[in-house]
Amino acid sequence: MKPTQNLYFLWHYYRAINLPNYAFSIFLALLAVPVTPKLPYMEAGNSASSLSVILRAFVIAMLTGGFLLSLFLFERRRKNQYYFYHNKGYSKFQLIGFAYGINLLIGFLLLLLFIIFY
Repeated sequence: MKPTQNLYFLWHYYRAINLPNYAFSIFLALLAVPVTPKLPYMEAGNSASSLSVILRAFVIAMLTGGFLLSLFLFERRRKNQYYFYHNKGYSKFQLIGFAYGINLLIGFLLLLLFIIFY
């Protein structure tokens, strides 16, 4: 099998897992702004503080609850699709590890960019 085909199968799984993850994480991040207590360093009406709350909540939700929810939904809706990936040489744990590793990388890059530019 070609290396590009391997990447295609992994990318296909990653997209299937993370579409509900991102939707749920964005929803939770937007929901976190009104319920976050105002800390002394947060000024009223400061968009950077609201953006930091949204970004932190998004990254936390993406790496925890959103990811677990999307795994649960994939397991319930597309359980038989794991046989397809198994026939291509991937175990369930390899697929989950790849998807979570990419999410970790994206989360750290988002937080790093936020630290650098704000």
